[in-house]
Amino acid sequence: MRNEEFSNICRRATNGSEIWVQNLDLYYSGRVVACHDDFVTVEAFGARHDWEASHCRPIVRRTDPLGPPTNI
Repeated sequence: MRNEEFSNICRRATNGSEIWVQNLDLYYSGRVVACHDDFVTVEAFGARHDWEASHCRPIVRRTDPLGPPTNI
């Protein structure tokens, strides 16, 4: 995702919004729980994972769910 998207997602997630991203390498989606310099921490499949931000794209939950559903 672009730097502007990354900044917006981090700001919204920090403010308590439920933000979902899709990992374009794995085709899995997860809920953003933290942001770091160049990666996001997401909750997916009952665990937390660190994904590179440049390999993710924001999605709208339930309208663009590519990959297996999460159990969150």
